[in-house]
Amino acid sequence: MASQEPFSTSLGDICHGIDSLTDSDLRENAGLGLLLDWQLVNFLAKQEYQLVRQSFTWKDDEVLMVVKVVKDDTPYVVFVSRQSPISCMRTFVRKMRDGSVSFYPDKYA
Repeated sequence: MASQEPFSTSLGDICHGIDSLTDSDLRENAGLGLLLDWQLVNFLAKQEYQLVRQSFTWKDDEVLMVVKVVKDDTPYVVFVSRQSPISCMRTFVRKMRDGSVSFYPDKYA
């Protein structure tokens, strides 16, 4: 029996499919976090970035997503702040696709 690549759903499909989840659902669902991470790894690899770390921080009514990547042995960090983790992911993916993501040198790497 041939094995299938795990998590072959696109990142956009995942974001669309989990819109109804609340922030607490996302925090409690480790499997979903792994799924998002796996898709983010694949998405970034197509742009020649290696994912080092992705994190979400909740503060009041806002979420800060921090994405740490490496390209050509240089560490970078990206910050996206929105109302939900899904909004952060969508904004990040859109900005990656249109080339408007601001990559900052990661001075803590």
